[in-house]
Amino acid sequence: MGKARIRVELFEDAWEIALEPVAMVAPLPAELHAKIRATDRDLQFAKARRQVLLSVQEAQLLLRMFTAAASTCAQNGDSHRLRLAGDRSRHLIDALRKEARF
Repeated sequence: MGKARIRVELFEDAWEIALEPVAMVAPLPAELHAKIRATDRDLQFAKARRQVLLSVQEAQLLLRMFTAAASTCAQNGDSHRLRLAGDRSRHLIDALRKEARF
């Protein structure tokens, strides 16, 4: 399972939560942050998005960050970012479950 790769495609506003986390949320490790930043944005649709190929461990780190961000946003009453972080958490959980089946 360590060599598995998970393709994560998110709209730019969700990646912004990962790249610039809210207060009280630990930032992503520098290597993962740089990997996401280095990935080109797809601008051909109405909303920009990035597709990043992650290891299982990187996906788990991203999941922890989105879960912590959702909790902090809930406490701060930021319903928009709460919804984004919560939805992305579910997206990552589904991707990790799918990978675990193979």
